This record gives sequence, C-alpha cells and structure tokens, in this order.
Amino acid sequence: EFGQQFDSFSDALSFGAAPAFLIQRAMLEPLGMIGYAAAAIYLLAVVLRLARFNLASDPHSKARRTTGMPCPIGAGYLMAAVLMRGRFEPIWAVALLMLLSVLLVSKIKLPDLKGKSFVSAMLLVGMCNYLAVIFFPGWRTILWWNIWNVLILLAAWIEDRKLAREPVEG
Repeated sequence: EFGQQFDSFSDALSFGAAPAFLIQRAMLEPLGMIGYAAAAIYLLAVVLRLARFNLASDPHSKARRTTGMPCPIGAGYLMAAVLMRGRFEPIWAVALLMLLSVLLVSKIKLPDLKGKSFVSAMLLVGMCNYLAVIFFPGWRTILWWNIWNVLILLAAWIEDRKLAREPVEG
C-alpha cells in the first residue's frame, strides 16, 4: 500500500510537476497568470489521474484497458513542446496543456500495454522517436510521433481482439 502511494507521488513529480514547471518557464512566462494557471491545471489533472488509478487498481485484475491517458504520455508531449518552443506561439502551449489535461482525466478506455508481447519493440521505437524530437525538432517529427502513437493503439487493439478470440481455460 505504501509503495503504491509513494510510486504515485514520484509519478506526480516526474510526469506532472516537472513538465508543468519546464513548460511554464520555457514557453508560458510571457502569458503571466494564464501560463501559471494552465500549468497548474495540467498538474492537477495528473494528480487526479493518479488518484483515480490508485482507487480503481486491483493487483489481481487482468484488465486490458486503462481509463484516461497515462501520465508519461502527457509528459512526453510537453517535453516535445519545450524542445520546439521557438516554433509556435505560447498560446498553443496553453491549448496543448488543456487538451492533455482533459485526456488525463477522461473516461476514454485505452489499451493497457503492460505485459504485451510487442512492448519491448515499441519501447525501442519510442526511444528513437524521443531522440528524433531532440535532434530534429520540427512538425514532420511531431507528425511522425503522432502517427506512431496511433499505430501503438492500433497494435494494442489488434492484440486485444486476438486475445478475445482465444478460448478461456477453466
């Protein structure tokens, strides 16, 4: 119990507070209180998402879905925006923060990728995507990154469908 709560606390710092602080300092400073409010809303959404996850999590569950966007994905998008900070106006960062905040606390069911057979390959490609954003920041890279995220969802959906067709033992 303590471990799960402490893990969520560290996730709130790593995927909530740190990205919110970085994007506020890198992009939102010219917007004054609007920038602070947008960063605070994102941080609050991360904390709410983690709290809901802790309340709903069952260590024995074999659920293949998670509710709302996972926090590391939101943090990844914010870090990509920070890396591209000179390429778009700060108000677009506010829009991104609001979109990510809504996705974090949404009731959208997304594939839970933990334990999937293709996760190792996806992690490798995901790391390459992050490196591409760092070394080649631009809209084409971000477009590729978004296409890749859709492909991840599609692969998880196909695997879910395949698992649903397998006979249940018991």
